Amino acid sequence: MTDIVVAKATRIVVLALVTWFCCPVEPRAIMVEPPHRSSLWRFYNNTSMNLRDDSLNCGGYDWQWGVNGGRCGVCGDRWNGTQDHADNGRFDTGIIVRSYMDGHYINVTFEVSSNYLGYVEFRLCPRNSTKYPLEQSCFDRYPLWIDESHGTRYYLGSRGGIYDIHIRLPSGLICKRCVLQWKYKT
Repeated sequence: MTDIVVAKATRIVVLALVTWFCCPVEPRAIMVEPPHRSSLWRFYNNTSMNLRDDSLNCGGYDWQWGVNGGRCGVCGDRWNGTQDHADNGRFDTGIIVRSYMDGHYINVTFEVSSNYLGYVEFRLCPRNSTKYPLEQSCFDRYPLWIDESHGTRYYLGSRGGIYDIHIRLPSGLICKRCVLQWKYKT
């Protein structure tokens, strides 16, 4: 290789590393149907407004990985912070936004405004009481099948915009207050 080619390759690598370390990735997405707790203000009056309802990101990369060892609150809050989006939190209004039949497919719509690839997953936690806190282990028992991907992960590719997919609810799972968990992993 010539010195010019090596110099250009070195500049590209340095630029990529500088971009990687100086500019954290902040993907943005919002679940529209059914609306999640943080976005109820868009659909219902007299609910708390969250203008950052498209970025429930566990407190950000530094908090999630640097401070909390990769841990995240079950509803997207910072692990070691107030759980505003979990049961009895600021955005838990008690509103049951939708009712569905067990074993059926439901339509889920989400909008990705800042796409950094990755995939989405959905899980369900049956709740008949809010006496005890939500636990990730409850959600992990019920990963939901996504029709369009024929599995439990739906890979977004590189496009942003609105996605309409269908997820199947477990047969025989009945609850008064099921909580749907949506994760967008990049």
